[in-house]
Amino acid sequence: MTREAKDSSSSFPYWVALSSLGVALWLFFANAVPAVQERAELEQLGSDLEQLRQSYDTAIHEARLARGSATRQDLQALLVAIDRLGLTPAELCTLHPEPPPPADGVADGSPDAAAAPRGPRTKFP
Repeated sequence: MTREAKDSSSSFPYWVALSSLGVALWLFFANAVPAVQERAELEQLGSDLEQLRQSYDTAIHEARLARGSATRQDLQALLVAIDRLGLTPAELCTLHPEPPPPADGVADGSPDAAAAPRGPRTKFP
C-alpha cells in the first residue's frame, strides 16, 4: 500500500490566510481611526481647559487685588450663587460658553471692556 503524492495543491490555506489578514486589518482600522480622532478632541479640550484656567486665575488675582473690572466683584457670592443652581463652575462654563468676540474687537466703547477677561453670562436667581 503505497500512497502517491497529489500533484494538485489546494488553495484553501491561501484564501484562509488572506481572509484572516483582511479581517485583522479591518479590526485594526475600525478601532484605531476613532481612537486617533478622540485623542485629537481630548487634546483640544485640554488646551481649552488650560486657557480657561489661566483666564480664571487672572480674574481671581485681579479680584483679590481689587483692580480693573473686578473692583466690585465678590467671588464668594459668585460661588454661592453657582452652588444654588446646583452646578459646579466647570458645569456652568459648559452650559454657558463664552460668546465669540465682536468683529471690531471691542464689545462696548470703554477701553476696560477689551482688556477685561470675559466670562459666562448667567442670570442668577
